[in-house]
Amino acid sequence: SLAEKMVATLSKGSFPETEINQPWSGKDGFMFSCDSVAHSSPTPGARKSVMLEMRNDKLVDPQWRAKLIAEMVDDITNAVQI
Repeated sequence: SLAEKMVATLSKGSFPETEINQPWSGKDGFMFSCDSVAHSSPTPGARKSVMLEMRNDKLVDPQWRAKLIAEMVDDITNAVQI
């Protein structure tokens, strides 16, 4: 899945503390908004959803945030290429 690919890449790179479904899991019903967008497509399976959770104390650091964005853009671009 896209989430598994992103976690694998981020955890091997600059963000070794990256984990999937930690400290809680979207599988436990926390993904209503994310899933609503994915399931609103008239074509079943046309949209995928990923929920990302970041630490707020890290997000306020512009350098940390820029590094995360750069790695995530690469991950998503590579994962969704047709």
